[in-house]
Amino acid sequence: MNAAVLDPDFAAAVAAYDHFGADWIAGDPAELRAAYAEARRSLLPDVAPDCDITPFEAARGARGLLFRSRDASGPAPSDQAIVYFHGGSWLVGGPETHEVPCSHLAVESGLPVFSFRYRLAPEHRFPAQREDGVAAATALLEGGVAELPAPRQIVLAGDSAGAAVAFWTEAALPPALRARLLGVLGFYGAYGHLPETEVGEPGSGVSSAELLAAYKRLGPLDELLATPGFDVAAAVQPDGPPCYLAVGNVDPLLIDSERVASHLASLGRTCALDVAPGLGHGYLHFIKRSAAALASFERSVAWLRGLSGSSG
Repeated sequence: MNAAVLDPDFAAAVAAYDHFGADWIAGDPAELRAAYAEARRSLLPDVAPDCDITPFEAARGARGLLFRSRDASGPAPSDQAIVYFHGGSWLVGGPETHEVPCSHLAVESGLPVFSFRYRLAPEHRFPAQREDGVAAATALLEGGVAELPAPRQIVLAGDSAGAAVAFWTEAALPPALRARLLGVLGFYGAYGHLPETEVGEPGSGVSSAELLAAYKRLGPLDELLATPGFDVAAAVQPDGPPCYLAVGNVDPLLIDSERVASHLASLGRTCALDVAPGLGHGYLHFIKRSAAALASFERSVAWLRGLSGSSG
């Protein structure tokens, strides 16, 4: 990332909370996961105070954290919900590392947010993540969880690697379940576009070498590229719901969102591409520390509210 063009508050937050000396190429997965979790724990004071967070289990082994506003103003929880997949290069993270964005998403949208776990690489290679996404969405749509009945419609959402899981899930759902998708919301996704030039700063997790390492943990590159459904732009179906892609203009993954948005448009799908000035990768974690990050987040929530309010 080029600090000269970053929003100052966002740059300061990244410097304070995302600098934990991670070796995203050759680091030990267990050590990386522990360091990432510790960095995210330091942001827990930014969790929305008016959000209840509880663990849940659903059918098919699906589990995670449920985020619910204490004063939901959106549709009834049994009617619509958000299924969220966390970022972390498919290597680190879980529902606990994304409590800040998921709690605010639940409060601001008025919808319950189900943040699901999925298997991580390199122990589990693609398509394990897609399989877990489909299992999660299917479990919620067909059976609900103990606390809530099955929603009529869901929004698939995620950030970075989790945004790819959301789109992989959409493409792989059976048509009858895909018809119950209200929308797909992707924040700065890694959608299968391999970098052709040097991008990003080493240590950011999204430099060219680090992106290639992330993909290689999912499987040998030649096999991945030959696997149907891996490349999100090629996987999305014409009959999918409206989409919203949010990404910063200083994010090395900007080209991924632009490519997917262009392909969705070519299919006749409704897709909004929101390129936020001054933001780099991972800005959802800093919506309480950067006005630019908050503004981008609020635009995505406005889109969500428009979807949920206009559905019949």
